[in-house]
Amino acid sequence: FNPFIYDLTKKAKDHLSDLGLAEPTIRPTGHWWHGYAVSCVTSSIDIAAARHGVRYIPAHEILARNNAPLAIPVGRQKLIPDQLFALDYGGSYRAFALEVDRGSEPKTSPAKRKSWARSIEKYNQVIEGGLYKQHYGLTANLLVLWVFNSRGDEDRFLGMVEGHSERVRQMVLARTVDECDTGKCFTTSLFEVPWHRAGSPGVTVGV
Repeated sequence: FNPFIYDLTKKAKDHLSDLGLAEPTIRPTGHWWHGYAVSCVTSSIDIAAARHGVRYIPAHEILARNNAPLAIPVGRQKLIPDQLFALDYGGSYRAFALEVDRGSEPKTSPAKRKSWARSIEKYNQVIEGGLYKQHYGLTANLLVLWVFNSRGDEDRFLGMVEGHSERVRQMVLARTVDECDTGKCFTTSLFEVPWHRAGSPGVTVGV
């Protein structure tokens, strides 16, 4: 059995535009399966949030505040989350950057290719320096959600986060979702069940 999932063609996008249903959505980058996994995670949180009366705010609405790109300048480099969204809990807000690791990213590679070590260090600078607030025009705190398809990878990742400040350890959350490779990673648990943190109790995305 192979899952058949159809992406929108130009004609489909034009038709949505004709119906007044088109949105300037921020599409996940990278290869197809990675983008699919990112979309599964955000869709799961969006659907579960709606069931709990929490409003999901997509990336394009956040970026419109400052007319900003998704990429955050960090010195001479850039940090580009896999996805960005926020939740409105009825007047209180939290913003989320999402990173999905399907087991293909290097752990500590010093090369320019995205690795855990380089990504954690960039998020450290973004969080400690409040760069996300300046860039996106946010007043809400930013939590960074890291999704893995292996609990071993999640544990190794959290071990690396341990070496950073208390603030970063509190704001970086991790979960293992091993169903994503089988196309079954829609799960309300991403909203309802606590995510893990380095060296302290976890926290739920839902409130």
